[in-house]
Amino acid sequence: QIIKLQALVRGHLARQTYLRTKEAAVRIQANVKMLIQRRRYQKLKNCTILLQKTYRSMVQMRQVRNDFLQQRKSAVVVQSYLRSYIARKEYLKQKSSAIVIQSYVRMHLERK
Repeated sequence: QIIKLQALVRGHLARQTYLRTKEAAVRIQANVKMLIQRRRYQKLKNCTILLQKTYRSMVQMRQVRNDFLQQRKSAVVVQSYLRSYIARKEYLKQKSSAIVIQSYVRMHLERK
């Protein structure tokens, strides 16, 4: 009888030890899986942030370039009008000088 009782107690203790070990193993596995998922999530999050940052930078660079090209185009137009104004002013000055010279030549020819 005592041997049966001892066997029952030892069996009960062995089951309790097994269940505690199994429960501890499950907790460890759960924590490891959680850690792996957390690292995976952080990596994905960091990659996403880097991608967004790169995209926004490209959009901003494109906008800066477009602004620069627009300003350069405007500057070229202003320079063109200024050159045209100066050339016309010079042309009218030369034309006026030519008319004065022609009138002096004609006047000189009439006096002869």
